Parts: sequence; structure tokens; C-alpha cells
Amino acid sequence: MLTVLVPTKNRAPFLSRLCSYYGGRAFKHKLLIVDSSEPSQADENRRALELLGNDVDVEYKLYDNDIGFLEKVNAALSLVSTPYAVLGADDDMFIPAGLSRTVEFLEANSDYVLAHGDAMTFSLNTSGAWGKLENVWRYEQRTIENPTGVERLVNHLVNYSTTWYSVHRSELLRENLLAATRMVDLLFVELLPSGLSLIQGKAKKLDGLYMLRQGDTAKEYNDTFDPFDWITTSRWAEQYERFRDCLAEALKFQDKIELEEARALIKQAFWSYLGKHLGLRWQSNYGHLNAGSRSGWRQAARGIPGARRVRDALRRRLKKQEGNVISVQGLLSPSSPFYDDFIPVYRALTATPA
Repeated sequence: MLTVLVPTKNRAPFLSRLCSYYGGRAFKHKLLIVDSSEPSQADENRRALELLGNDVDVEYKLYDNDIGFLEKVNAALSLVSTPYAVLGADDDMFIPAGLSRTVEFLEANSDYVLAHGDAMTFSLNTSGAWGKLENVWRYEQRTIENPTGVERLVNHLVNYSTTWYSVHRSELLRENLLAATRMVDLLFVELLPSGLSLIQGKAKKLDGLYMLRQGDTAKEYNDTFDPFDWITTSRWAEQYERFRDCLAEALKFQDKIELEEARALIKQAFWSYLGKHLGLRWQSNYGHLNAGSRSGWRQAARGIPGARRVRDALRRRLKKQEGNVISVQGLLSPSSPFYDDFIPVYRALTATPA
């Protein structure tokens, strides 16, 4: 029923860790490993598949080392024969029972195009595949159930969280990721398929642990991405036009409206995403200039429309980020609702590598 598609390249330790984890979990879904590693790493990856044992349905596909990520994923999706598919990197660890819950839900609810569950991001005390688990944060996954495509798109973009790691209906995932090949800007490559999905149908966040991803979300809003720099690049206008027109065609079909109206609605929806991130980044970059002085930045900010809303939004975001921290010891307690699903992941992360 479900294929887990795992792109990998020159990261044999991470694939080895993943195979060890799934091999010990009676994994009942299909694994499709799509590899573009150098020959020596590809040999290690093939050996790692032995850790899955004999009961896991796995297919391994080797591509040229210079193939692009999106080209590789689209080629691999053409091999998927199951009705559902999910993308996960070699350091993303899905919970088998969580995957099964999404399939059961989508089977019973045809108006939903994707589903996921409780997700977390973790960091180790090393940059490698194994080590001491130091921090865990919640990774936002949302339910979006508005009745129209444009309402779902606005809901999605105003409080954006990616759908790349959700379980999708395979046919729509193929269609939407193929559309993403029209884009060369990486952020539009991410935004376009998720926007198409939410126009096409609803999204459901189910209870229960679904996945853990390796990363460091504590730096989520202090990273190098600056939306002002993004929209002032020379190719941005052309990329946005492609993005808008692709979404507008989908919205025209889904909501039965004229194309020009659809384009105007896409602009409005995208403003909700762009305006929020511009405001947050502006406050993050320049809010410190007040230095506690009312005669400085605070005085000037009074004349800036929406400055108070930006400040309040940033405070809410930072408070939410602090609330996303999860105690490692809490997860390791048998009283945790996530305990049974978390322990196998914890063991895989902290095990001594073979």
C-alpha cells in the first residue's frame, strides 16, 4: 500500500543506521532506496541493505553521481506502484505504526490528499549518524480542512509547514513533483508541490508518533535565509510568475473559477506567506536597534504600519519555539505516550556502529 522513498548520496553511515532501524522493526511497507553515491559509498550502501533482513520489501536503484535531486526523485516516483508514497531522507526515521495510521486514514477519507502525525527533530552531540541524543523539538505538522482550495492554500501559507514528509497519494505526488521541475529556485521547488497538494485536497495530522528528523530547529529563525534577499534576486519575478500560474491553473480547476481570479487569489495567499516572513526577519535583524530607548527605534517604529503586529508575532513565535522543546528524559519514561515508538529510534541513534 505504501512506498517509502529514500534518496541518498555519499552518506553510507546514515543509510546503515536507517536500515538497522527498519530491519529491527518488522517493517511492512516497501522501501525504495535511490542512490547517486560515488562507487565506494554505493558499495557500502548495498551492504547496508543486508541489515534489513529477509522480511523487508526493498528495492535499490543506483543513478549517476551527477543527477540532480529532483530529477532523481521524479525518476524514482515513476517506479512506485503502491497507491501511497512518502519521501524521507536517509536521516529521517519514520515510525512504522505511524505510517500505517496515515494509510488507513487516507483509504477511508477520499477528500484528503495527505496525512502525517506527531513529528520531532533531534540533534546528537556529533554531526555523524550515531552519538548521544542531546535535544528534541516538536516538528510542526498541521491539519488543514477548509472546504475550498483557496482557503486551504491561505491557511497553509499563513502558518507554513512543509508537506514534503507527509504520506501522499502517489499519483498526485508524482504530478506535483513533476510540476516542481519548472522551478530552479529551491524555495519555490519546496513551496509549489505543497501548495498544489493543499489546493487539491485536505491534510490531516493524526495523533501518535510519526517521524523523527535529524537537525537543529533551535536555529530555525536565526539561519541565513533572508526573504528580502530572496525577492530581490534577478530571477525572482520570473520564478514567481511560473509559481503563480501553476497554482492558478490548479485553483481554477479545483474551485471552478476564472484564471484571472485564480491568479489574484494566489497573489493574496502568497502575500500572507511573504509578508509574515519579511516582517519577522525585519524585526529579527533590526529590532535590537531600540536598545531600550524610546527615543530611538521605538519612537520611529510608531510610524511604521504593522510594526506592533510584527513585534507581537515574533514574540509569539519565539515563545512557541521555546515550547517546542521536549525532554529527552521524558520521552525515555515509560509513562510517555510516545515511549514504545521512540525507544527503537533512540536505540538506533545511540548504538555502537558496526
